[in-house]
Amino acid sequence: MAAALSLRTQYDNLGDEIINAILLKELAQRMPVLALGHAVPDWYLANLRNHLGPAWKNVVCHDDRAAFATKLLRKGLGRARHWLFTACGDVGGTRSHYRRDGMLAMMTALPSLRLASVGASCANLSASKATLLRQASRRGALIGVRDTLSAATLSARGIEAMLVPDLAFKLPWSARPDARRAILSFREVAGQDRAALLQSLAGIVISVRRAGFQPAMTWQVSKDESFCKSLADALGIPAIDCLGSSTGRFERAMTFYDEAALVVSNRLHVLLITAARGGAPFAMLQPGEAKIAPLLSDQGMADCILPANGAGFDRLLDDLPARRQAWQGIFANNCAQLDACFDRLAGAEG
Repeated sequence: MAAALSLRTQYDNLGDEIINAILLKELAQRMPVLALGHAVPDWYLANLRNHLGPAWKNVVCHDDRAAFATKLLRKGLGRARHWLFTACGDVGGTRSHYRRDGMLAMMTALPSLRLASVGASCANLSASKATLLRQASRRGALIGVRDTLSAATLSARGIEAMLVPDLAFKLPWSARPDARRAILSFREVAGQDRAALLQSLAGIVISVRRAGFQPAMTWQVSKDESFCKSLADALGIPAIDCLGSSTGRFERAMTFYDEAALVVSNRLHVLLITAARGGAPFAMLQPGEAKIAPLLSDQGMADCILPANGAGFDRLLDDLPARRQAWQGIFANNCAQLDACFDRLAGAEG
């Protein structure tokens, strides 16, 4: 048994690096991995090697796409079962990609190759993706989604899926009781009222300062940088770059997040990274932002979801220590579910 996947991703997104590195490590600890590294930056490959440590020896990385495809074809025509993994994260979207999804459908129609995905979200589905997943699910695919809304979306299209937590829950949980940083981090949402957002954030800044915390703005994705800096300037708070598309950015970012007591954001992995470092996550969402609320609700943390105006934030700060501690159990539970999922996958036959 082996797993195959492409290493291509949004290289400027720290969250994508983390979940892809976790996926690669969980697989490499259990089976050989065939990886396509064509056009992947050297610094990103170095980060993956650092994440995996000794497990990297089980990864064969091909820069040549033809060589990767040839090996994948041979595995698909062999006797043992092999897994072809799709990208982590959001796999939804209404635009069809018939060439890409058609190629995946042909590959996973081979006798010994099965489609797999873990920890994805899916608020909607294109016609080509629905066809791919429906056919794959009938052939023993492992289609894992991270929340019940995504599972219901797939079920309505005749696709059998199982709940598999977001891969960020494999981050080791730790906490600093003396952490005093209050992180803000936002992506720009099309059509949102910037003045209204600033008014909401100004109230949050006042609240965290009153509670003895130090607000700071950061960004998880490079494309968010200018927007976050403009918000920080308007709010009169520091903007701290803990990212950078370079080797070792994960370690730098973790040092930054270690100082966080809480975070307010509309980026899922900003919330989960902070929670993994012992900070309490609060999602402040615009109408129509549907990727985060289902996951938090499934974890029993729906009251961590703030409306766009930030109403009720002061009340949530009252029991901040208990909220921070609650995430230790949430991480432990989800980590165990992920371990069980990968163990089942490694033991599958036929």
